Amino acid sequence: MLTPAPPDVVRAALAHAALALPPSPPAPTLGAVTLLPHQRLAVARLAAALRTHGAALLADAVGSGKTFVALALAREHAPAVVVAPAALRDVWRAAAASAAVDRAFVSVESLSRPALAPATARRLADARLLVLDESHHLRNPATRRWRRLADLARRARVLCLSATPIHNTPHDLLAPLALALGGRVFALDAAALARLVVRRARPRGPADARVPRVLPTRWHPRADAAGGDALLDAILGLPPPLAPSDGGDAHALERITLLRLLAGGPDARRAGARRRHARAAALDAALVDGRHLDARALRRWTA
Repeated sequence: MLTPAPPDVVRAALAHAALALPPSPPAPTLGAVTLLPHQRLAVARLAAALRTHGAALLADAVGSGKTFVALALAREHAPAVVVAPAALRDVWRAAAASAAVDRAFVSVESLSRPALAPATARRLADARLLVLDESHHLRNPATRRWRRLADLARRARVLCLSATPIHNTPHDLLAPLALALGGRVFALDAAALARLVVRRARPRGPADARVPRVLPTRWHPRADAAGGDALLDAILGLPPPLAPSDGGDAHALERITLLRLLAGGPDARRAGARRRHARAAALDAALVDGRHLDARALRRWTA
């Protein structure tokens, strides 16, 4: 006999079936840490993705507790290794101590060095789970750090953490997942990719009542905006600047810098113009003498 159920119960049942979630939720405690409902749901969804596909991405908003979600999964997939920027080492040490979860830490920067410490290489090779915090630092398969990690940790499952997984193109999101899934990740359709990615807005609770709300941005016209359109056209029409002898083509970057100066006040624009005039004069004087300055010499000339 079928029994009617509220819509939210039906939606939850369908979601559990579609995502292959376990019937019982994860344990609510992690050492001295109590996981919130949205964190426990993330643990269940990511565990299913890791179990089925070997890779997953948690892209929840900043402040939603991604670190403790990752530690809950690391507890179930020991030995686990956290790969993150060196600046986050102390953050992970404190969080792991609170959660009573053992994990190793390898800095992203160390993977870019010409030689990797033997102990670090063994740690990565023995890992069952790699937690890539700020995984967008591993969005380029052409880098040494990406290739080294792919070679050493080929048997590990990969959990990516990033509130900003896409910086330039959707490829940025897929490249860290490719460490575990290989090239086939780039052929996944939207439905298959949705099973690997968990992204929710930061849940609001009682603690948020103490946090000031940020109002939407309001744009105000500048008082000195007269002639701004003509100046904008002049900046966009500038020819490519002459680069130092050890520099490259940075026409687009130079135009962006000038446009940012245009958005500032008149004092900032005058100071920026003076610096560029001094640089141009130094290059011009050196070229007259038959020398093309490099960046270091140019800094000395314009001091």
